[in-house]
Amino acid sequence: MKTLSKIFAIAVILVIMILVTVDLHTMAYPVEEATANATIQVDPDLPQLFADKGEAGYLIYFRDEADLSAAYEMDWEARGKFVIATLQETAVNSQKSVQSYLEKEGVKYQSFWIDNIIVVENSSLNTFRGLMSFNEIEALISRQVMQVIEPEGEIVNTPYAITAVEPNIDHVGAPLVWSSGIRGETMVVANIDTGVRSSHDALVRQYRGTATGSHDYNWLGAVNDSAIPVDDYGHGTHTMGTIVGEDASLANQIGMAPGAQWIACDACDVVAGCPDVALLSCAQWIAAPYPIGDPSSPEPSMRPHVVNNSWGGCELSYDNWYQGSVDAWHAAGIYPIFANGNAGNCGYNEPPGLGTVGNPARYGNVTGVGSSGESNGQYASHANWGPTDNVDTVNPQPNWADLKPQVVAPGVSIRSSTPGSDSQYQDGWSGTSMSAPHVTGLVALMWQAGSCLVGDYATTETIIEQTATPIYYDDGSGDRSPNYATGWGEINAAAAVQGAIATCDSIDTIVGTVTDDNTSAPLADVDVVATQSITISRSTQTDNNGEYAIGLVPEGSYTVTASLFGYLPAEVTGVSVISGTTTTLDIALSMVPSALITGYVTDATTGWPLYANVVVEGTTLDAWTNPETGYYSLYLPLGLTYTLTASAWSAGYDMDSAQVGPVTNDENVDFALTVDSVACVAPGYVDTSLFYQEHFDSWPPAGWTITDNGTSGCPRANDADDISTGVSSGSE
Repeated sequence: MKTLSKIFAIAVILVIMILVTVDLHTMAYPVEEATANATIQVDPDLPQLFADKGEAGYLIYFRDEADLSAAYEMDWEARGKFVIATLQETAVNSQKSVQSYLEKEGVKYQSFWIDNIIVVENSSLNTFRGLMSFNEIEALISRQVMQVIEPEGEIVNTPYAITAVEPNIDHVGAPLVWSSGIRGETMVVANIDTGVRSSHDALVRQYRGTATGSHDYNWLGAVNDSAIPVDDYGHGTHTMGTIVGEDASLANQIGMAPGAQWIACDACDVVAGCPDVALLSCAQWIAAPYPIGDPSSPEPSMRPHVVNNSWGGCELSYDNWYQGSVDAWHAAGIYPIFANGNAGNCGYNEPPGLGTVGNPARYGNVTGVGSSGESNGQYASHANWGPTDNVDTVNPQPNWADLKPQVVAPGVSIRSSTPGSDSQYQDGWSGTSMSAPHVTGLVALMWQAGSCLVGDYATTETIIEQTATPIYYDDGSGDRSPNYATGWGEINAAAAVQGAIATCDSIDTIVGTVTDDNTSAPLADVDVVATQSITISRSTQTDNNGEYAIGLVPEGSYTVTASLFGYLPAEVTGVSVISGTTTTLDIALSMVPSALITGYVTDATTGWPLYANVVVEGTTLDAWTNPETGYYSLYLPLGLTYTLTASAWSAGYDMDSAQVGPVTNDENVDFALTVDSVACVAPGYVDTSLFYQEHFDSWPPAGWTITDNGTSGCPRANDADDISTGVSSGSE
C-alpha cells in the first residue's frame, strides 16, 4: 500500500470525532496514544459507520512491503516459490502484534499475505481506537464489495450451434492459430468469477481436475465454501467457455484456447456480490493454489499463467484497495486481465463517455478490455471508456500512459457455455465480461507459441497492442486510433501469435517421415510430439505419405515420440534444434503381434456383395471391401476386444456392428446389412440404380413384376429373366 484513494491521513480528526460521540470512560487507550500515530490513513466513512451501528468491519493495511524485484530474473518455478515465501514472511513479521491484540479483544479476522492485509469482520469502537497505537499499520479502510459485470441484452438458450466455430472466435482469427498447431496446450488459465460447472461438455476435458482426478489445487469456493466446482449464477461458466470451451464432438467450438487447462475461484454470487474476503482469498489462491480446505499448504507451482477478472466497481477515480494483489501476481509472472465495465451496470448513458472505466480495470498495470461487436469490428456502445487516473508505469506507451482500454474484443451477443446442464449453451450475452475472456485465451495461445514470453507482461501486452486491428472512433478528439473507447483496437489472434513467435525467434522446424520398420511403407495418421519441457511441446500427425513437419519450435534439445495404433511407440531423445535451421528426423515403427480379421459384407436380403467400409471403433484402422466380392481384411493387435462397424458406400443401408475378442487368433467376421425400410433408396430397391437409370412412359414396364422380399420392407423391381442382378433393367 503506497496510497489510498478516498482516505485522509487524519487520525487525529477521527479521534476528535469519536470523542464527540463516545463517553471517555469507554476509551481503551489514552488520547495521547491514539493521537500519536497521525500518519495512519483512515477511511472517512468509518466514523459514520461506528456512529450508526456501534461496530464496523474494516481492512487493516500494513506498512511493510515485500521486496519482490528479484523475482523478475527467475525461472517460472523459482519465481513462484520466491514470491510466496517473501510475501508470507513479510506478513508474519508485520501482523503478529496486531493479530495478538485482535485475539485478546475477541475479534474475528482473516489474515492475508498476498497484500499484507487483515480483514476484520466486525469490532467495537474501542477495539478500533486501540489500533491507532500500532505503528506498523498504514491504513484502515471500509469493507469492499465489488460486483460481477453483468451481461446486457437478451439471453437465449441455444443448445445447437449454427456453425461449429462461433463467429466471435472466428472473427479474431483463433482458427488460423489452431491450424498451425497452437491451441493453448501446456498453459493454465483461471478466472475469478461466479464459479464454473466443471462437468460441462465444453469444459470437462480442459478442467485440470479432470486430468489430476482431484479438485485439490484446481478449485476454490471462496464465497460459498463449496468443495466442488459449482456455478449458481452462470457468469463464470460463460466466461470460461470463451477462454477454453470446446466439446469433444467439435460441434461447439466456443473458446479461444481449447487446448489449455483451467482452474477457477468462486468469489461472487447473486446475493453477496463479490465481497473483499472472497476476492482476497481468490487472489492469494491464484498465486499459490492449495488443496480443498487446507490453505496452509499453498503450492505456487500449480498457479495459472493468466487470470481473467470480469468483475469490478463503478468508481470514477482510482481505488487501489486490490493493487497489492495485482502487484503480487505480476511478480509471480501471472498475467492479469480485467473487464473495463459496462455503462448499464453503472447507470451511465451509452456510450458512457470519458473516465468511466471501473476499478480494478482502471489500474495502470492491468490489461483493461473493452468491447467490439460480435464480428463487425466496431466499438460496442455498452463498454466504459478511459482514460485512467492511474497511469501505466509497467508498460507505458509514448503519450498514452493513461490509456484504457488497452484493446477491445467481441462482446455483443456472445454464445458460450452456461451451467443449467452439461449441454446448455446461451447466446445473447453482451458486455465487457464477455470480451475480456477473449484476451485471456489469446495470452494462452501466445505463451504456448512464444515460450520466452511466459511471465513477461510488458512484452506480451505490447505485442497484443501493436498487432490489434485499429478501430477509429471519436472520443471527443475526432476519429483517431488509439482512443479512449477502443484503445489500440480489436485483438488479432493470428497476428499476435506470429508476433510472439517472432519475438522468441521460434521459427525452427522438425521434419521427417514415419515408416513401418518391416515393409518400409509410409504410415499415415501417426501422432508425433516434440517436447522440451512442461511449457514447450509441439505436436502434429503424419500425412498419407508418412511425412510430418512440426513448426514453431524454440531452440533446444527435444524428446520426440511417435505413436500409432497397432504399433509400438517410438521415442527419440536428445533431438537438437538450432535456431534458423530445419532438423530432419525419420522414425520407423514396429508392428505389435496381430491377428488377421477377414470377412464379407453383403446385402442381408439378397446376399449381394456390397462395397463397404469396416471401421475399428476408437482407432484409426479401417478397411474397404472388394466391390465385386464384398471381401475385406485387416490386422488387429492381440489381446484386446474391438468393435467393428460396417457401413455401405451406397445410400440406403443401415450400419451393422460386431464385437471381436479378446483377439488371440485369426478370425472371420461377416456383416449382412439391412435396407433402410423408411428411405428405401438402396440400389435395386427403386427405379434407379447406382450404375444404370432409365425413364419409362409407364410403370412397371412390360415383362417386369414388383416383388416384396418381406425382410427389407422395400419393394424391389426385377426383370423376370435376371432376378439375381438386383439392377433395374428392362426386357429386351
